[in-house]
Amino acid sequence: MQRFSKLLVISSIVSIAHFFEDLILVLVGRYTEIHIGIIAVSVITFGLLVGLVSRHPRVKKYLAD
Repeated sequence: MQRFSKLLVISSIVSIAHFFEDLILVLVGRYTEIHIGIIAVSVITFGLLVGLVSRHPRVKKYLAD
C-alpha cells in the first residue's frame, strides 16, 4: 500500500504541474482543436507513467547517485 501511495503522490505532482502548463498555454492563446477532456486524460496518464518510471529500482538508483 505504501508503494501505491508514493506512486500516487509522484504522479499527482507531475500531473498538476503539467496540467497548469497546458492551461497557461491555452489561456495565452495557443490555438488547439483538442478537447480539454482529452488534455486532462493525457495529463493524468503522463503523470502516472512518470510516477511508475520514477519508482523503478534502476531509476531510483540513478537519481540517488
